[in-house]
Amino acid sequence: MPMLDAIIKKISVWFNEHQMEAASGSLENKMVPLLENYLHDLWVKAEKLKVMELNSFEREYVDTCERVIEYMVSLLLKTCSCKVFDIQKYPCFHAFACFH
Repeated sequence: MPMLDAIIKKISVWFNEHQMEAASGSLENKMVPLLENYLHDLWVKAEKLKVMELNSFEREYVDTCERVIEYMVSLLLKTCSCKVFDIQKYPCFHAFACFH
């Protein structure tokens, strides 16, 4: 019984430490599981795009989608010419490809 009490106490301490660590981060860097899963699924599509860097200081890129259409992405301004990044406030697959 004392051994089980010691194990429970240690697990409680670990849980409290990790809970405080998770709560201490800023809200801007946290994602809800729905968004995290969405971005994970988006990566499969994004890694196939061809990206060309236009300006490294301003973090501007052009990626080619479907061999014809080019999308202008600015990671600094958080914009994309498809307007999904501008409206949803999280990266579209064009912007996501530029992170790679």
